[in-house]
Amino acid sequence: MKSLKLTRRAFNAGTVAIAAMAAVGGGIAASADQKVIKIGMTLPLTGADADDATLIKNGAMMAIDEANAAGGVAGYKIVPVIYDNGTATAGQYDPAQAATNTKKLIADPLVVANVGPEMSGSGKAMSPILSAADLATITPSSTNPDITDPKMASQFRPNQKAVYFRTVTTDAFQGPNMANYYKAKLHVKTVYILDDSGAYGVGLANAFEAQAKKNGIEILGHDQLNPKEADYTTALTKIKALNPDAIYYGGVAQAGVKLAKQAAETIPNMIKGGGDGVSGNSGRLFDHSLRCGEGHSCCHRRRGEKRQGIEPLECPRCDPELARRDAAGHRCIRPEWRHSRPHG
Repeated sequence: MKSLKLTRRAFNAGTVAIAAMAAVGGGIAASADQKVIKIGMTLPLTGADADDATLIKNGAMMAIDEANAAGGVAGYKIVPVIYDNGTATAGQYDPAQAATNTKKLIADPLVVANVGPEMSGSGKAMSPILSAADLATITPSSTNPDITDPKMASQFRPNQKAVYFRTVTTDAFQGPNMANYYKAKLHVKTVYILDDSGAYGVGLANAFEAQAKKNGIEILGHDQLNPKEADYTTALTKIKALNPDAIYYGGVAQAGVKLAKQAAETIPNMIKGGGDGVSGNSGRLFDHSLRCGEGHSCCHRRRGEKRQGIEPLECPRCDPELARRDAAGHRCIRPEWRHSRPHG
């Protein structure tokens, strides 16, 4: 395996920037005498997360096509390799399938980098495998902080070398800043917290809860939802009886879509908020989500679409030096923080 690791090290620096934009789609035909490298990805292309996974894939294929049209990387043509980590059993992303897919990628000596995952639950399953194989990955949306926390390196990075990279910040910023927004801008005094039991949702909700307590917000309860259940009215009826000022949801679309609809019916006048998992290309499900600590929507526009910032240090309105303008004259967050839809 030594030669495989050397090959991956040699190409990782050159391919990781492309991988940051890339997802994998079909195969690219290559002549027998043409040198090729492969970039892998495992995305939940079926189930509740499929829409956003497809957007990541499409953006990736654009980057791969552009690189190949320009001659590839160091003369090597890039061949995408795609695996679906969404399963019918899970109804969304499946960490076990993500781990299986990752093992397939590392078994191929031509795979020099990986793009993804979309979700943090998959990331926690994949990271130790990637570390053992010295295979770098980069995600546009996995935000759970544990995976890259030095204190948890023995679990997620057993070989010590950094292999898990992001183009988005983590929930260690997003959760607390939303709690600050609830306190300072919405004047929330009591809140009920829900999460979807996934790695992203639990981590985000816990981060929000810890900061909310520091801010003096009373937590009336914290429940976990089963994403596969169709009806959350029992939980919502209980919340209605407690009458908090607001609810906060940590999680993604599988539970979030149902929760948003039922909450609008059961507690229509209560403040409802969540993280980036319910605000993005799939649609904004709650009244308040993904604002910086100053309460700004922190939007930079690209092709007419509003996108929102995450923390004050990333907000052009809070720190004008971080702002720049694109070719169309729109103000943008610094390119290294730009993301398609961080949510998992």
